[in-house]
This record gives sequence, structure tokens and C-alpha cells, in this order.
Amino acid sequence: MNLLDALAQTLASRCPDLELREQEPMSRHTSFRIGGPARRMAFPESREQLVILLGLGLVVSSVVGLFERVVTHLTVIICFQSLVLDMAGNVGTQSLAVTIRVLMDEDVSPRQKLALVGKEARVGLMNGLLLGLLSFGAIGLYLMAAKGAAAAFAFSVSFCTGTALLVSMLLSSIIGTTVPILFKRLGVDPAVASGPLITTVNDLVAVTAYYGLAWLLLIKVLHF
Repeated sequence: MNLLDALAQTLASRCPDLELREQEPMSRHTSFRIGGPARRMAFPESREQLVILLGLGLVVSSVVGLFERVVTHLTVIICFQSLVLDMAGNVGTQSLAVTIRVLMDEDVSPRQKLALVGKEARVGLMNGLLLGLLSFGAIGLYLMAAKGAAAAFAFSVSFCTGTALLVSMLLSSIIGTTVPILFKRLGVDPAVASGPLITTVNDLVAVTAYYGLAWLLLIKVLHF
């Protein structure tokens, strides 16, 4: 008896109501039956999704290219790009998980969905304020201690980063809530389609907010 047969026998002994049917290896559809007729569960067309996400990724890269002058003039801001992008992605993923749980209830009213969007926006705003303040102090002190930067320059960069963090976390919370609701409305499984799209859109939002604020505050206003 090989390992697969042993696993199948163990599964059958522990779950007598579960009946598995063999199909072609790695097929697009898997049949399963739990105490009833077999049902078919379709896997998403991931290839088409990847092509769309590739296009959106190119858009994000092109947006970064628009701020080439900012990056060339203030190379230090590259150090904190991943901070803003990662936190925006984390917040969007958390909002997505909460929204998916709520959408599992088919009786959720439009008013309740709107209230959920407002609630997640408030959570994103409060988290953004807290983490923005923490990053403002931590990044400013880091640039002064580790890079030998002047206090004015160090805390200007940290203010720009903290503000971008606040804006991106707020918008990511709203996006992470509204996208699955929209997909549910369109009849698309939000648990499958929302995650990759939200991640890419949040990257776009975070990059635009971060480099846009750096260009506006650090170069146009403060003339660093």
C-alpha cells in the first residue's frame, strides 16, 4: 500500500460520509460529495487574472517612473517606500478579510454594507494616525542618528512618510472593503478575485501618495 492509499483509507475511516471521486490530475474542476450528490467546484481562470494584474503592475511601475526626478534628487526616500506599501497592503488585506466574513451572510442589507465601509474607514484612519505619528518620530531620529541628517531635513522626510502612511492606510481600508462588495454585486466570488486586485491597487495608491507628497512638500514647498 502506497502513501496515497494509506491516506485515503485513513480519511475514509474517519469521515465515512465523505466520498472522493478521481478525475484527471490537476483538472480545472474537482468533484466532491458529502452525504449527497456530487457537486462541481470550478477553479478561477487564474491566467486571465494574472494578465490583468501584470498590466496593473506596469501601471504602478510607470507611476514610479513619473517621479524619477524626485527619486534622483532625494534618494533617501527610497528607504521608506516599502514601509508605506507594506502597511497599505496589510490594512487592505485586513479590511478584505472582515468584509468577506460579513458577505457570507446573504441577508446583509445595503445599509449595513455602507456602515461597514464607514467603520473600516474609521479604523484605517485611526491606525494611520497612530502609525503615522510613530513613524514620524522613529524615522526622524533614525535619519539624524544613522545618516547624520540635519533635524529639519530628517523630520521633513519623516513627516512626509507619516502623512503618506496615513493617507494610504485610509484609502486602502476603503478599497479593501468596497472592492469585495462590488464583486459580490457583480456575481463574482469576492474571496477569489478581490485579493490580488486589492494588493495591486493599494500599491498604486501608496506609491502615488508617497512620491506625490515627497514632490509637493520636500521639493516644491521646502525646496530640499
